[in-house]
Amino acid sequence: MKRFIGLLLLIVLIVVIAGFNLQNTCNIWIIKTFKGIPVFYALLASFILGVLVTIPIMLVSNGEKSKAKKESKSEKEIKSEKEQEDESLGEKTDSKSDGIEK
Repeated sequence: MKRFIGLLLLIVLIVVIAGFNLQNTCNIWIIKTFKGIPVFYALLASFILGVLVTIPIMLVSNGEKSKAKKESKSEKEIKSEKEQEDESLGEKTDSKSDGIEK
């Protein structure tokens, strides 16, 4: 419930800031010149485009991290298997040496 109230307050704050800044305008050139665009809308569009560009990059890098985790897990498994083999070999040599000493 606290998150919801916080979200509502954030939305109200954004709307208030937008309302005060609608008189500030700028010209934007993208193949054609768009005149009289409110600065708030230009900033909002820039933010949304930045998020849209970042999402695919995040998804690709997240996949690489999971691959690296899988590889590190397999390396850990290999190390643990080698340690187990070494321990079992160590036990065999100990039992042989015990037999020789007796």
